[in-house]
Amino acid sequence: MLLILQMKKLLIHQTFWFGKILSVTAYKDGHLNAILV
Repeated sequence: MLLILQMKKLLIHQTFWFGKILSVTAYKDGHLNAILV
């Protein structure tokens, strides 16, 4: 039971960081595109 809870916590943590990295990357890409255009 405890293992399942820890796996869930890890999954939420990874999803959070993955989303953060994606949004930063998307922001940088949009910024670069704005400069290029």
